[in-house]
Amino acid sequence: MTEKSEEHSTVASYTEIFLLNKWAPELFSRVGKVSVIFVFSVWTIFATYGVLNVKIDFNFDMFLTDKDMTMYKYRSAERNYFAQNGETINVYTNSTDVNYFSEESQLKMYEFEETISRCRDCSKSWILPNSLRSWNHSRI
Repeated sequence: MTEKSEEHSTVASYTEIFLLNKWAPELFSRVGKVSVIFVFSVWTIFATYGVLNVKIDFNFDMFLTDKDMTMYKYRSAERNYFAQNGETINVYTNSTDVNYFSEESQLKMYEFEETISRCRDCSKSWILPNSLRSWNHSRI
């Protein structure tokens, strides 16, 4: 190329020449515009279908790859021996009037826990035997 043609050049590379001379005329023709709209519409429908049918199934165990890790062994034993038998229920008591350190209050708490675990006046037992855990048991 001569210096004169380089000064008047409006393209930077052969890719730009290809896009300018071949791709753009096809893309901006009537058939090209219809094709772009059709492909965009099909892709949008496909993506929307995928988003609506995605199932979120996060499992922490997917990240535990080393079977010698303590965490892997713990999670494996927990899965094998303590299968999920329902939902976890937390019961909190909040009273500023109760002295939780007194023996009388702790015995009342113990009675309350026993009432929950035995499910008094229930038509069906909702709590599995030996599944109730309480911080208060270790204090009595």
